[in-house]
Amino acid sequence: LKAGSDFCFKLNSEGSTAVEVFGVDYKRMIKPVQLSFLDETKKSSKESLEDLVALQQQLHETSAQIDAKQNGNKLLLAKIEK
Repeated sequence: LKAGSDFCFKLNSEGSTAVEVFGVDYKRMIKPVQLSFLDETKKSSKESLEDLVALQQQLHETSAQIDAKQNGNKLLLAKIEK
């Protein structure tokens, strides 16, 4: 079993504990990598959420501009028709 480029384990299917199965203390070896991955995932998710919020704000502003232009066009059309 390979976990990234830094780890390579030969699993012991007869083991009854994590240490016996992995052949190492997984909490000492793997847990830091898991926590690092979790931190990176949280950071990436936060950045994606911030991007989404910014895009939603931009969409709202663009929609308001379009509505204003449509209302202006309706007023001009009404004046032309009179």
